[in-house]
Amino acid sequence: MNKSVLLILSLLFFGLIASAQSNNVKIRQYAKADFNADTQFWAACEDTNGVVFFGNNDGVVIFDGEHWQKIALPNNSSVRSLARGTNGTIYAGGYNEAGSVQKDRNGNYYYTSMINDLRLEGRNIENIWDIQAYRDKLLMRAYNEIIVTSGKTATHIPASASFTYSALVGNDYLVQEAGHGILKLDSAGRELLPVFTPLQYNSEDVAALLPGDLPGTVAMVTVQGSVYHGTIATGTLQRVANVFDGAPRDQASGAIQDGRGNLYIATLSSKIIMVTHGGTVLQNPAMFRTLQESPIHGLYRANDNNIWVLQNNGLAYIDFKSPYTSLFGKASVYDALVHNGMLYLATTQGVYYAPFNEASPASPAGLNLGDTADRRRHPGIPRQRPVYFKERYCHTHRHR
Repeated sequence: MNKSVLLILSLLFFGLIASAQSNNVKIRQYAKADFNADTQFWAACEDTNGVVFFGNNDGVVIFDGEHWQKIALPNNSSVRSLARGTNGTIYAGGYNEAGSVQKDRNGNYYYTSMINDLRLEGRNIENIWDIQAYRDKLLMRAYNEIIVTSGKTATHIPASASFTYSALVGNDYLVQEAGHGILKLDSAGRELLPVFTPLQYNSEDVAALLPGDLPGTVAMVTVQGSVYHGTIATGTLQRVANVFDGAPRDQASGAIQDGRGNLYIATLSSKIIMVTHGGTVLQNPAMFRTLQESPIHGLYRANDNNIWVLQNNGLAYIDFKSPYTSLFGKASVYDALVHNGMLYLATTQGVYYAPFNEASPASPAGLNLGDTADRRRHPGIPRQRPVYFKERYCHTHRHR
């Protein structure tokens, strides 16, 4: 590629970067070929260095931004829960198994079980669905009990029915128990106290409990799509929306909140639904349309405020502050030509053209970058062949 072509593409590139700094959202998909593990992901957490840990059917999958590692649990169980402790340690929970993930001096990660130390061997705990670091304790929730650990001591809080959801909201540990409502762990960490009754939320299944606008308040999202706002101390709860109203019925599988109070709700069939801080429901936000079609098991808000999407068929990373933008989604640019006030780009998808202003070369009008619509592609040039320019004429490059 000659110097003039490089100059044109460089001007386009850096001009687009400048215009994309504030609102450019990029989605990167990760497949089995990237992480070399089962494609189903269930949980995520992050250490203080930005290393991300994922709960997977094959164990814990670890990503430092460049390299992937995978470690298995002693019983080869899937990992359904992860948490970073107050001491920075990463904890993982699986089927009849819980322990910590640590790194040796060579940078390799390994797993250490806590089952024997906590005297849980032989106990049929089943899956540990959630782990939370709560003050100086670790709270591990199974369907039948909550295990409260402090050092090597474990205290058991049995369920009357089954514990179906739990989360740490501010300083409050909240649990949904089937038929009993939303409960709160007391300050001693020994007893669950009622907060919201099932009648207040129509006995729906909780998908997420998140901090509200003020201390002591909560935002609740249910599997059925309802969004509630509540106050923990008074036990008041108000339904504000249902994200599936006017849309095909679906199920919410989790939710997170950004720094501005917007909700991002994961679904099984509708990708990610957004509820703005003002209460507006966006059922198909444009910034998530390129996310692959796959049931979502959960969302994780990373330390950099970007989002990891835990899918049934891989992972996706949503970068809200990407410095890059794409000229074309599925084409490579082979050549460029400015002729009679027009910019022509030769690509593997044909020739694209637009009016070109030499005074502002980084902003070609009408190119509609990323859009491969035929009306902007030169009609005389077929797709799927590399195209080059020779002198002032376009021709299709064929191998002879």
